[in-house]
Amino acid sequence: MSKTTVSTAVDDIKSLIDYSVTDTTLDNLVIKAINLGLNRASQYFIDEGMYDEVGASDSFSTVANQEYVNIATETIDLDQPIVLTERTNDSYIDLVSYREYKEMFPDPTANSSSTPDVFAIFGNRLYLGPTPSGVITLYLDYVKLVTKVTSADSLPFENKYDEFIYAVAIEYMVKWLDRSDRAAILTAKEDVELAKHDLIVGASKNLGLNRQQQSRRSYIPYFSPKKVI
Repeated sequence: MSKTTVSTAVDDIKSLIDYSVTDTTLDNLVIKAINLGLNRASQYFIDEGMYDEVGASDSFSTVANQEYVNIATETIDLDQPIVLTERTNDSYIDLVSYREYKEMFPDPTANSSSTPDVFAIFGNRLYLGPTPSGVITLYLDYVKLVTKVTSADSLPFENKYDEFIYAVAIEYMVKWLDRSDRAAILTAKEDVELAKHDLIVGASKNLGLNRQQQSRRSYIPYFSPKKVI
């Protein structure tokens, strides 16, 4: 699938708000609105479990007898962790809060293991407990940071989500250009909610990413077969 260039998005949005004029200041304002829309879209993707657009994977090695990994240098675009695994022993490492981690391992030198049980992220470090006794490779699936775009870039999401990005950008533009027009602002907000539902919230259900309800059929049938006499 293709991705829309920012310059095309700027022209489209200016046309939609009837401000299709050559004005560098206006273009920069539209780009600010687009960037705000990208941040909002990213959060909605996370909320609905649609990680294809915002997810990434990385691997890195631990340091023997060191409780942490400098995650800021290992995975520079990390926003939120999704799952951390260690494949040699085929193990999943649970995510806990940093407070829980410190309560479990107040002295990191007192506990060591070939494979950690839990991890926490704090101060640009990924903490592991028990402390890895040797060098192991960890695999992290995560939500990546949304970087700001410029006129020379393309939008980071597939162009099927342009309608939502445009709607959010237009909402901001309407508020910035005429904050007294409450009717227009309300209409713009409604357009955002409609695009959000159609393209993200509703679409996530069609992708099979939502939890399915258990079937009413159980392993034991409602009526047993007749016994042969």
